[in-house]
Amino acid sequence: MQVSETNQLHNLGKKDSVDNTISSNNLQEECMLDEEVMTKSKAFYLLLLVLGILTIFIGIGAYLTYPFPSKINGTWRNPTIGMSLTTKGNSWTAKIEDYQGVSGYTILYKGLWRAGGVNTYDAKHTKVQVILEKQKISVSEVIKIQKESSIYKIIKDNHNILQIEYTEAGIHKLFNREKVDNYFHFSLEPFTLKKSNQVLFLNHPYFSPERLPFRFSE
Repeated sequence: MQVSETNQLHNLGKKDSVDNTISSNNLQEECMLDEEVMTKSKAFYLLLLVLGILTIFIGIGAYLTYPFPSKINGTWRNPTIGMSLTTKGNSWTAKIEDYQGVSGYTILYKGLWRAGGVNTYDAKHTKVQVILEKQKISVSEVIKIQKESSIYKIIKDNHNILQIEYTEAGIHKLFNREKVDNYFHFSLEPFTLKKSNQVLFLNHPYFSPERLPFRFSE
């Protein structure tokens, strides 16, 4: 009887030992699984971080190099030819007051922007207009221009100014070409986020054989 009880106690002890071993193994496996999950989680978040940083750098690079019209919003001036370039969104206006030394005579070029390359802005749908200040231009000249013509149309005529816009025939007569879009070919330099440190260069021999720098004024 004592032997039987002893055997039972011995078997029970062995069972407890086995159970403890199994529990220990299970605990080790759980710990290993937890460590593996943590390692994978860290790797995943590290990958997200790298992708996020890479996306930011790609975005900055694209902004610095692509000719977004918003990058040149405002007014740029060149004192050499007396031209001011005002750009807002996709539209632009280039103005020369007292054109060719004639007081009260202002020439306007108006158009839209299109991407021409890395930080390069080309014009499209360019219109040519003239504003005459009646107080500075002779009455006979104003009356002469007020007459109908095939080369221009009157778009404003009031007490102070007379404003005309040249037709395709007028542009061809003045410039010996159907369009003047390629006269307005600008490049923005250098690559920087600070507009006050940049220069907008006009590149066309019609205005000058040299590149004309325009600096941001407002």
